[in-house]
Order: sequence, then C-alpha cells, then structure tokens
Amino acid sequence: MARMMRQLAGFGRRGILTLLFFVGPICLSAKETVLKVACVGDSITEGSGLKNKALESYPAQLGKILGKRFEVGNFGHSGRTLLKDGDAPYWQSERLKKAWLFWPDIVVIKLGTNDSKSWNWKHGKHFERDYTALIKTFSMLPSSPQIFLCRPVPAFSGRFGISNEVISTEQIPMIDKIAAEQGLEVIDLNEALKGKAKFFPDGIHPNVDGARIMAEVVSRACLNAEPSVRNYHLYGNHDQVSPIYEAGQKMIFTIKLISGKKVVSGLSLKWKRTGDDGLEESGESQLAREGCEIVTSTEKPGFVRIYATLWRGNEPVKGPDGKNLSFNGGACVAPGTLRGLPEPEDFDEFWAEQKKLLASVPLKVLKMKEVPGDDKVAVYDMKIACAGGMPVSGYLVMPINATEKSLVAEVAFQGYGVKSARKNIDSGRDKIFFVINAHGIENGKPAGYYQRLAKGKYRAYGFSDEKNSKRQTSFFRWMYLRELRALEYVKSLPAWNGKDLWATGGSQGGMQSLVAAGLDPDVTYCYAWSPWCCDFGGTEQGRIVGNWYVKNTPALGYFDPINFVKRANPKCKLDLVANLGDYVCPPSGVWVAFNNFAGPKSMTVKQGCTHGYEMPNFPSMVIEK
Repeated sequence: MARMMRQLAGFGRRGILTLLFFVGPICLSAKETVLKVACVGDSITEGSGLKNKALESYPAQLGKILGKRFEVGNFGHSGRTLLKDGDAPYWQSERLKKAWLFWPDIVVIKLGTNDSKSWNWKHGKHFERDYTALIKTFSMLPSSPQIFLCRPVPAFSGRFGISNEVISTEQIPMIDKIAAEQGLEVIDLNEALKGKAKFFPDGIHPNVDGARIMAEVVSRACLNAEPSVRNYHLYGNHDQVSPIYEAGQKMIFTIKLISGKKVVSGLSLKWKRTGDDGLEESGESQLAREGCEIVTSTEKPGFVRIYATLWRGNEPVKGPDGKNLSFNGGACVAPGTLRGLPEPEDFDEFWAEQKKLLASVPLKVLKMKEVPGDDKVAVYDMKIACAGGMPVSGYLVMPINATEKSLVAEVAFQGYGVKSARKNIDSGRDKIFFVINAHGIENGKPAGYYQRLAKGKYRAYGFSDEKNSKRQTSFFRWMYLRELRALEYVKSLPAWNGKDLWATGGSQGGMQSLVAAGLDPDVTYCYAWSPWCCDFGGTEQGRIVGNWYVKNTPALGYFDPINFVKRANPKCKLDLVANLGDYVCPPSGVWVAFNNFAGPKSMTVKQGCTHGYEMPNFPSMVIEK
C-alpha cells in the first residue's frame, strides 16, 4: 500500500480514482443516511495542546453537535502547510490519502497557519495555486463533496514563527478570492475567535473552549449544507425524444447519478428489466460520469420497465427519506393498439339500473355548515343524501355573492385513503368547487377518527376479493354513485353557468374523474393524473402491475374506468397524465383509457416519475388527438 501511495504522488484524477477503486470495500461501507465530514488541517484541527484530542478537538466536538446523522473524521496533521514548497506539506501527509478514502460528503479545509512562517511564506505566491489544486483533489472524488474553506483562526503570538499579519492581510483575501472563483463558501473562524486570546493558552492552539467555538461555527455550515449534500438522485432517459419505439427496435436507457448539478461516478447500479412481454433481465454496472447504459427491446405491444437502485459496495444508498435511491421508468411499443378485456354485455343496463336507484333518493342537502373561508370566498361542510347508506360528504367552496349562471362547476376527487375532504379555498375563488371524500364520512375530524375507520370498517377498502366477486357488493359501486350525486348537486346550484362542468382528480381521484365523465354526459372537462384501476384485466393479457393491483374478477368489468370513458360526451375534453415509472397505476392502463376516449384529448407522458416521486428535470412528451 505504501508503495502504491508513493506512485500516486502526482495526485492526478486517474490516480485518485484508482486508489479509491483499489480499496473499494474500505470506502464503500457507509450508509447514505450518514453524511461524512472530513476536517482537513494542521495542528489546530488535530487538537495539539489538548489533553484528549479524541474528545476535545474541534472535529470531535463537531461530531457531538451534529449528531448521529453525521460522521466526522479528523484529518488534521501538526505542522503541515498548504504550500507544496513548505517545510512540511500536507500534500505529503498520509492523512490526505485517508481523507480521500473517507469518501466525504463535506470537506472543511483549515490550512494556512504554518504557511505564515517566514521561511514558508517566501513561497506565498503559490498559495492560491496550491490551494486550488487541493480543492480539485477533493472535488474529483466520486462522492462529489461540498467543500468549505476556513479563514484561519487568529494568531495571538509569534510562537513557532507564525505571523498573524500574514494570515489577516494576505492569506484571508486570497482564501476569499479562491472561494469566489470556485463557487465555494467560506467559514469565518477568524472573526469567530477574534479578541478571544484567553482560549489560546500558547497564543496559537485553542483550548477545549476555543475548539468548541470552532465546532459550533463549522456545525452551522454543515447543517445548512445538509439538504443540498443529500441531494443525490438518479436521472434516466431513453435515446430518443419519444418513449414510443418500433417492435424490435433497440431501447437505450442512460442512467446517471446526479448530486445538485454535478454528475457523480464511482458507485454502482443494480437494475432489472421487466415488461409486458414477460421477459426479465438484470445486471449490475459501475456508474461512470457518462452514466450507465441499459439496452433492451420488445416485440410485443406494451411497456418495458427499468428499475435501478444505487449501491455503495454491499449497501444500498438511501435518500433523506430512508428509501433506496432509484430510477423507475420505461418505454413502450405500439401503445395506441392497447385495449382492455371485453366489457360486460349488460354494462349499460346495469348502470341504468344504478341511476334509477340513485334517482329514487331525492337530491336533498342533509348538512350545510359554513366554516371559515375569507372575505371573498364562502366554504361549507356539506352532506348530500345518496343511495347506499352513506351521503356525499365534502367541502363546497365558491365566491361570495356569485350571480346566477355565472360560474364553472368543478367536482374534485381525492387519492386513496380514509380521510377528510381537503378544504382548498383558492380553488373556489372563480368557480364552484366541490371536493368530496371517497366514503361519505365526516370532514375535519381529528386524525384518530380517520385512523380508527382505516383500521376497521374501511380497512384495505376496494381490495376485497370477496366483495369484488359480485357487482352488488363491490366498494366501487357506491363510491361511483356518490360522485354522480355530487355532480347532480353542483348542477342544481343557481350560480352554475349551465354549460361548464369539470371532473378532476389524481390516482383514485383520477379513476373517479374518468368514471364521472362516463356517467354524466354534462361533464365537459376531465382531468385525471395517473388514474388508479384502469384496465383491471391487464394482467390477463400479460401486462405488468405493482403492489397496488386489485385482483380482477368478472364483476370488476362493471367498474373499470376504461369502460366508462367510452361513454363520455364526445365534446368533453380529457387531459391525462401517465408516469412511466408508476406501477401503482401502470402506464399501460392509463394508455388504454386514453385510447378508449373518443373526444378531444391530450396525455402528458413523464419519464422517471412514479406514483409519489417526480424525477428532477424529468423528460416528458405531450400526445394530443
């Protein structure tokens, strides 16, 4: 190892990376949830003069302040200079190599004190050059660390030949200039300890109290940097603008690791390819700066999914949320040809019966309680009588003193869950806005109320194979009738303009908005973000799904959104969103819904986006027909 270190004395990029990969198992063991801070410096960093460096040095105290989310390494070396021509260059210290191998996320450089000695400062014209070179060795590390430059602490004596004048009048302006040129932040230890000679027993080295002040100042910089330092994400895309390929055509995916605006290399990628064709492939690749290429193809109309996770050695890299960092995306062949299973022959007859059942319950307001809005908007907690034993329940928001026939009406539906309707005042400033919960339950109750229902009556609602085996007992039957009644109610309001009726929502709410457009021919606009449960029978045609799949039964054909959209008013406008990495609501099902809709329509197709995550700067394409 020592021989190898000597061979790397040039510290070039190639040498540093060779060193890191050679000892990979040593430097690839940290979990992503812990940020590594490398404190680079001289005796002041090392802790000279302290009784117990391991506990009292500024890096040791910094670690205590930062806590378990951070790991702090002390790479200070007594007597060392930044200058390569100094009497004891840090460049020749084994601790520099150890700092590299630490694979830091944050680097704090505090050098210059020993350079101020006259016999070293005669080479001061190279201070900026050598400082910039040291920064470069860290910026080239695969961990792509955030680097801080410290203004050196004051020297309160001339011991050891150290000159406070050189530090304050020459070095600090140079450090500030370097930081500005490199786009780095400066930590001002000089100002923090100015006039505090009592904390420097020998005039040069801080005691435990002085080290604590240093640690406190540095900790603020580290904590402020934490969000951006943790900002790793995998970015992936295919080799053409459109995600739609020809049968058998090569699909080339390139996946890169991004930190902030930088491309990071050195970690590994484990990936798996699945698809509607039933084929599976997997692999592991080292991430280079140009990224990792995954090449595949499919002959069958449908989708290919690429799922890749980031690894350091044997440990998956995790983000701030504790989840594995991943890319989830894909591409497709001939999606315009996709169709669902044949619909039930008596589909229309069944729903005509359900509408009669709903009509047998008078359209009656059971509750209209005004709740806080503002001086321009009125908000009401509403309950409307409905078939099935539960009312329509939600918040009605609309402008105060709206005139007759003046407003668009929007009925909004929410994602899966046992929860209150959300009270969105802004959505009702220029229109009638009625947002309902899925169950007809109370709104605005404490969390415990909804938690009890979620664990009891509504536990895993919609997923029951037994209830879904019969159309009369499926949860979706009554949910759909409540949304139809909500549409009927807003149309009864005098302020509705009589022509513009919107149905909007995402996920389960997107499912409901598609169904609403099919049940009520008065719906003129439908927005559905990644709608749930489109194409219940997709698995029977080999289409891949995720963990939120509702097992198909013959009865579910009566509740599949892809069958409702066929019946929407041909003048209704549809806007859809399909996420290529979303297998809660697979893109194949969303595309079937798009294909089945006869009216004017558009669909935004987003790469690298899942049901709960949007890849930064995701590529997208809009399809309009």
